[in-house]
Amino acid sequence: MPKKLKKLGWIHGNKARIQTGHKTFDRYCTYLGTGNICGDGQLGGCIRPANEVECNGRLFEHGALRQFDLDPFRKAFPMSSQLLDKIRKATETEPAILYALYHYKGDRMTCHGFILTRGSSQNYRRIWTECTGPTHKSQQVIDWCKDYSST
Repeated sequence: MPKKLKKLGWIHGNKARIQTGHKTFDRYCTYLGTGNICGDGQLGGCIRPANEVECNGRLFEHGALRQFDLDPFRKAFPMSSQLLDKIRKATETEPAILYALYHYKGDRMTCHGFILTRGSSQNYRRIWTECTGPTHKSQQVIDWCKDYSST
């Protein structure tokens, strides 16, 4: 029997119970989901494989659509060349879903890290996680959140 995603509890209709142990993230993040998602604390998007070259009847160069999918993440979050290489390697021939976990305090954004998954329909298999945050609390965020977005 395949492992299932954990389900979130709710404080009220607009706020899930987030309990990573990082108080600022827990207050900021309102929901964790799967697939394409843009919410307070989580950005998730499908990354097409490099070998996918057709979109809406138009042909693109090898890797161009993958680059297009990565652009929102690259613009919003600090991503090292090693991290980008890791994503590119995982999406050479198969699509994946990339999640970034973050919070704002005032006008300062803290990116805790990334989760890369593959699959759909409540069967999102975790490929890897990458903690990029400044303290051990960022690893707590990744460790707690990963079970709500992947198995």
